[in-house]
Amino acid sequence: MSKIVHIAYGAVIVVLLVFSLSRNADPVANTPLQIKPELEREIQVNTNDDMLSAAEASGNQAALQRELATLIAENALLKEQLEAALAQLSEAESEAGGTLANANNRLERRQNESVQDQLARIARNNNLEAIDVTNLDQRLIEEPIDYNWAYEMDMMFRDFLLTSNALTNIQVENINCRTEVCEFEMKMINEDEDFNTMTFHREFFQQEDINLQDYRYLTMHESGSGVVRLILEKRKTSE
Repeated sequence: MSKIVHIAYGAVIVVLLVFSLSRNADPVANTPLQIKPELEREIQVNTNDDMLSAAEASGNQAALQRELATLIAENALLKEQLEAALAQLSEAESEAGGTLANANNRLERRQNESVQDQLARIARNNNLEAIDVTNLDQRLIEEPIDYNWAYEMDMMFRDFLLTSNALTNIQVENINCRTEVCEFEMKMINEDEDFNTMTFHREFFQQEDINLQDYRYLTMHESGSGVVRLILEKRKTSE
């Protein structure tokens, strides 16, 4: 039995020696595992591609965030502009409503005016000689100024000339309103044209801002200067 064991041990030792000798004889078996350059480059390229994809994704997200912020800011600006436009529209509607109401009131007053009142008004307006012009220049210097009335008359007369299509060739030279009397100096824009008194009186009589029932008026031409003076004087309450 011991012989058999010794023989077996000997056989194992022989096998191990043969295997060891054969491994030392094979250089490939002793060479460490190396990665081919082509495979290494491919791995590096794939790694770079992954990094670029991640960077592009991050950049796209940042760009989307910036675009979203821009859209939010533009939306806020458009909202402010819309609110401002709506406020202006509301204000314009209110002003238009007030203007229409005033026009309707004037129309109602004219419609309710009797024939006798109309004739009396026309007669008063044609009573041009009733204005005393002997001390007119002195009054226009010494008479106190009612600033509210003077400002109102100034604006209404300028608006009258601006809105009259037949009087576009007339410009205002000076306006001097005191307490009871107003002087409006006018001149032709084209000095070669003559002042048409009939056209002016027709247009002035038809305007509605200055209530001519409350005033006497006349026009005076200054020779040589081309200036035409319109004089308005308040009527006494008893007239």
